Amino acid sequence: CGMEDTHVVQFWADGAVHLPSVLDQSVIKLLEEGVEKSKEQQSEYGETLQHDGDTGSFFNDYFQWRDIPEYKKVIEESQLASMAAALMKSQKACFYHDHTLVKEAGVTTGTPWHHDQAYYPVEGKQLVSFWIPLDHVQRNSSLQFVKGSHAWGKKFIPRKFEDQRHYGTRKDSLDATFPGQPNPSLD
Repeated sequence: CGMEDTHVVQFWADGAVHLPSVLDQSVIKLLEEGVEKSKEQQSEYGETLQHDGDTGSFFNDYFQWRDIPEYKKVIEESQLASMAAALMKSQKACFYHDHTLVKEAGVTTGTPWHHDQAYYPVEGKQLVSFWIPLDHVQRNSSLQFVKGSHAWGKKFIPRKFEDQRHYGTRKDSLDATFPGQPNPSLD
């Protein structure tokens, strides 16, 4: 599935691993087509945000894989499931959901620092999220990770991407907000 044992070791140690060029262009093309349909056919969860002064918008939607044939095909036929299973050291992977994020050039608001698991109604250590950029992304605009933060033993209160307010979650089961802006040298 395009991975080596060293990738699995790094994933468990750091909480993230970079897997460049593991998806072929046919998968990327399907995802590009799916994103366009996703933007045209927003679900009840979809939102397009544009802050004052921004020249671009931020689109966010999820749970669309049943309605977007391109997403369904990638989920059911690509190597993502076998890659997830390998990373989790599992015999199989169960799909939870898709999440489309499109941040156009000209968006000045950053995505809040967060742990993905705080957004999911699941528990456990065998959880994988794939970030699949469809366009070239400069390093200073790229997704960043804090090595080892998955092992801190804390769950941080999830925040809305729109205005970074907390979701209405049970705060007694979660720790405070993510501690400040991590040092990018930890990525």
